Amino acid sequence: KGATVSATVKNLEKMDLIYRTVDAQDSRRKILRLTTEGTAFVESFIGIFDEVEQKMLEDFSDVEKLQLQNYFKRMLNNLAIES
Repeated sequence: KGATVSATVKNLEKMDLIYRTVDAQDSRRKILRLTTEGTAFVESFIGIFDEVEQKMLEDFSDVEKLQLQNYFKRMLNNLAIES
């Protein structure tokens, strides 16, 4: 897993989408940040994701949407508890 993450980070750096800095409080920690190009890349997908979400939920009532949101929150909480 570690090698895959390292390779992915290096590729994103080569594409100028992210950059790495060292944590001021702990020099062992590396902080990854989006570059201007990386931010623009991410923002280019927001509209697409919004359209897909609207399509998936188009025949759900407001109550059903709220229920679904609560189910997702519970699932995420379950994952957090296990970690």
